[in-house]
Amino acid sequence: QVAYWKAGTERDFGMFALGSDSLDTMTYFGKTFEVYCLEPQPDAASGMEMPGALAQVYGGAGLDFSALCSRSADAVALNADGYSEILSQQSVSQMVAFIERLIHHLGGTVKPGSQSTLQSFAQDYVDGTSGGFEELASAVGGSRPDWINFDVHAKCVARRDVQPEVIGKALGWACAQGTTFSCDDVPSQCKSNTYRLADYVFSRYYEELGAINPLVDCSFQGAAIFASSEVYGKWTGSAQCLDGGVVAMPTTTVPSGSGAVITTTVAASGTTDVAGSNSSRSDQHSDVTELGTGTATTTGTAKFLMSAASRPVVALSWFPASLVPLHLLLLILPVLAAAPLGL
Repeated sequence: QVAYWKAGTERDFGMFALGSDSLDTMTYFGKTFEVYCLEPQPDAASGMEMPGALAQVYGGAGLDFSALCSRSADAVALNADGYSEILSQQSVSQMVAFIERLIHHLGGTVKPGSQSTLQSFAQDYVDGTSGGFEELASAVGGSRPDWINFDVHAKCVARRDVQPEVIGKALGWACAQGTTFSCDDVPSQCKSNTYRLADYVFSRYYEELGAINPLVDCSFQGAAIFASSEVYGKWTGSAQCLDGGVVAMPTTTVPSGSGAVITTTVAASGTTDVAGSNSSRSDQHSDVTELGTGTATTTGTAKFLMSAASRPVVALSWFPASLVPLHLLLLILPVLAAAPLGL
């Protein structure tokens, strides 16, 4: 920001200047100050906006200044009011973020390579060629377009981008309403963290409802999200506290036909006792069912993966198979050399 407390050319180094729009006020040491929206500052010599010049140098997309002082897609409610607020900004990037947030809340993720499809989809709503929030929710969650992956292991979990106090209020309400579980019986490893505790409670309350509408039944006043296993699997301990959460099986390595060793990871899910025992679990592929006894029914790709899972874990990835004889030779030579010496 421009250093307004300085004078002369010292004010030429800030990339952002204070705009004319006041967003709010703040009190600092007994005085009240206006909080102004920032505006990009042009370079005195070239006239080029400095944030854009910096982004160009590093190959970045730069900022969307139309949304710089507007509420972000993460801050608005995930309903018709929030949609209207984002639509009023006439920003495609903001609509993309809002739609992607909606997809995540419906237990989905955008497929790799489908960002351009999402961009075009959002453009239609900004242009007004598509309808309002209800149509958007139906187009995403009802029609389930092929550029979105919907996870059958999605669960109602605590949002990690809200404050613990918000989570705490929702927890108090859910614990008072639940009838098929008790918040007094939460395992210790789930009690030690507010978010994991909420994962335990929210997922069970959602299952208790037999809910089918995550936007309504997995909201908890904005404290929860119906997240895919790809999302909650990145949160430490979350899967172990969920009702039927997905956990990752050990990483294994599978020799490929190209003479390399490919590292693969197979996800398993099911009823998981957070104390450490599994009563049942199933591979993420629909053609595998594995019981606690170790028996499995496998076909196709799943059979290949289950076979690979029984092999020893190799620590190296992409290790050329052609180098194996060389390594064996290096191990044998010292033995042969030592034999005549009686060592």
